[in-house]
Amino acid sequence: MIRYDAYWGMYSRILTFEEGPRGCPQVEVNLTPIPCCPSSTWEADVAPIRIRAHSTMRGEGDLGMKEPPLEILAEMKTHLGEALVHRLLTEDFLSQIDWDKYAAVNNGGANLADILKS
Repeated sequence: MIRYDAYWGMYSRILTFEEGPRGCPQVEVNLTPIPCCPSSTWEADVAPIRIRAHSTMRGEGDLGMKEPPLEILAEMKTHLGEALVHRLLTEDFLSQIDWDKYAAVNNGGANLADILKS
């Protein structure tokens, strides 16, 4: 499922509501940066495959959908390329995550390369 977070103004793909580290049932991968945050960019928050585990559930104005809107998908392809967009929308990232590594480097999320199982 794709989630639009109305608070942050960003899109993410929900990987699970059940499996995550230490009391954080919701795990997502960023699909877009946070538009109102100058430090949140495609290069920093999306391209490295940014995984976020948290317990913040849906809020007012949040939307769930099967696919990102066409304009968001086009923007993703412009900034990330077809191959990375395909990975972000389809790959099983959960099976690749070492949750102890995630806990050690988590600062509001972690880049997949830093939390891969050995």
